[in-house]
Amino acid sequence: QEIQDCLQEEFFNWLLSKGHPQAYCEWSLEDRPAENQIRTGIVDRVVFDGDTWWVVDYKTSRPAAGEKDEDFLEREVDIYRPQLLAYKEMVANYLNVDINSVRPVLYFTALQRKVEVTS
Repeated sequence: QEIQDCLQEEFFNWLLSKGHPQAYCEWSLEDRPAENQIRTGIVDRVVFDGDTWWVVDYKTSRPAAGEKDEDFLEREVDIYRPQLLAYKEMVANYLNVDINSVRPVLYFTALQRKVEVTS
């Protein structure tokens, strides 16, 4: 049922639609942010809409019983912010594009909500 609900949500449906100039699923990336450091990651979905690179990490977690959705989303963003900002850098570096054209997003399937992650 959760996937069916997601398919009714505009952003999720758009992510999976055809016709994007470029789109990737489970995109494995690696870079070297420092001389003695290797950073790796697997991005769930990357979509280029002609202007913006959307870097999407799907999350199936849900609020605890009695927890407000906004409190849950804020907590989850705080947890995953370092990961999504690393993905943003990795995608920008790999594609050799302006980092400001890359927008990292968490998509919560249980809530059918996207939350853009900023620094």
